[in-house]
Amino acid sequence: MTQHNTFVYVDIGLRVTELSPTQWRVSDTRRPDEGEGSSPIGFIEQTEAGFEVTDPGEPGRRIRFRTFTEAMTMLSRRRGSDTSDPA
Repeated sequence: MTQHNTFVYVDIGLRVTELSPTQWRVSDTRRPDEGEGSSPIGFIEQTEAGFEVTDPGEPGRRIRFRTFTEAMTMLSRRRGSDTSDPA
């Protein structure tokens, strides 16, 4: 079993799990952390041009950002617009 570093950003309600030195899974802290099977709201990948966000519901669509912070901000806004019941 692979152990991944996980960071919780309480102020924006996101849990970030490092998958590799250049890839992260981002989850909503309102949903339980179920490890490898947790429901991500997005993935961030560092590229030569910056950071790309992939939506799990649209794996072929990528949004590019200059910084990790910009990518996280977009995902926190997506989290904020999610009005579904997390249970």
